[in-house]
Amino acid sequence: MTSSQSKKILSGQDSRSGTRHHKKMVRSSIVLVFLMPLFIFSVGPIFGSPYSEVIAFLSRPFNALLMFFSLSAIFVHFSLGVQVLIEDYVRGEARRTLIIVMNLVCYTAIGMSLFALVRILL
Repeated sequence: MTSSQSKKILSGQDSRSGTRHHKKMVRSSIVLVFLMPLFIFSVGPIFGSPYSEVIAFLSRPFNALLMFFSLSAIFVHFSLGVQVLIEDYVRGEARRTLIIVMNLVCYTAIGMSLFALVRILL
């Protein structure tokens, strides 16, 4: 351990960022606990339906919002979980690069889902 790392640990910077990350994970988990049953029971029956029925289902504002909030919560929770894995198992500059790429992929997916749902609604 280098002296700069020990200074970070002694100053409490590492523990606070870990606590913040844990709280974000807990909040996203709580959101998912309430959203997923609603998502499964409302969106589940349309799996395997023809394209026109799925578009008609997603054309309703409540269903589109449910889909967007569910996908957003899933991607945010996924992003936080993968960040922990990267931090635990990757060292050096690759760690930072992978975290940036993973966040970019997740937030791009959220943006694309929003774009797709807005196109369906309009």
